[in-house]
Amino acid sequence: MNASIPRAPWLPIWAGLCASLVGIGLARFAYTPLIPALINAHWFANAAVVYLGAANLAGYLVGALIGRPLAKRW
Repeated sequence: MNASIPRAPWLPIWAGLCASLVGIGLARFAYTPLIPALINAHWFANAAVVYLGAANLAGYLVGALIGRPLAKRW
């Protein structure tokens, strides 16, 4: 790398931030496809795992619906 070319210090910061946001975005919806593995591992009963998955998705829906009004209020 040429030492005479200055590098912007914020570029690696933005790259790390974007990588973190992509990872969080993918991981937050990874629970529901794992339901068969949770059932096969006998971590929870069949009905309990389905309710956990439904509660997970309902929580994201509620958060998405009330997020804008809360942000507007504050």
